[in-house]
Amino acid sequence: MRIGSAKPLLRALARETLPSPPWWLMRQAGRYLPEYRQLRARAADFVEVCLTPALAAELTLQPIRRYGMDAAILFSDILMVPYALGQKLAFHEREGPVLERVENSAGVAKLNPGRISASLEPVFETARRVRDALDSRTTLIGFAGAPWTVATYMVEGGGSRDFRRVKSWAYRDPHTFEDRGAEQIVAFACRTVIIGTTIADREIDEPELRVEGRGVPDRRAATAVLIGSGRPRLAADLAGAGQRVRAP
Repeated sequence: MRIGSAKPLLRALARETLPSPPWWLMRQAGRYLPEYRQLRARAADFVEVCLTPALAAELTLQPIRRYGMDAAILFSDILMVPYALGQKLAFHEREGPVLERVENSAGVAKLNPGRISASLEPVFETARRVRDALDSRTTLIGFAGAPWTVATYMVEGGGSRDFRRVKSWAYRDPHTFEDRGAEQIVAFACRTVIIGTTIADREIDEPELRVEGRGVPDRRAATAVLIGSGRPRLAADLAGAGQRVRAP
């Protein structure tokens, strides 16, 4: 099937047969590039890089200039959403992200959805800059963390081997997870799509959601994050705004 796009990646996603498959790499912008290391040294920390459009846009474009991938990946992080909600976030060398834990309903109440749009405006500006800089054949991939994945970081305070805190909370109080939807992630994803990105979402592997063979609680509970209110309509919202791609 032929679609009205010159972008090989979008044509392949529409099931068009191409002479060669389009290519891109997960985390293709990074420390393996000397130009990345040089630019990264200009910022105090990783959060500052993500929230400085000039730096984030340049880091997004560096591998495209060097290797000519068929897609650029927006330089950002899935934890920009909880950061924008007011959760303290830092990235430590050789340790990864560290967040102030959301441990109970009082922690949820401290999150402020009203500040998210203004706080994430630098990310949207980065997307606009990259979109305008790319040629007509290169797709811009944006991304958002799947709700359960973001919830694990918010509750665990960082990476986890057993997800003990978040799974205990989900079993103890499933209604908190069911009734607290993912509107903020949806809004973030939809806005980047409207700017001109194709969206990929990332979810942790299903075995990590299981507790002693019992499986997960209600699937809505396993995929809802502790922010916003009501239930998300991600598929419907994104269907009207652009394409959605599930990352492998």
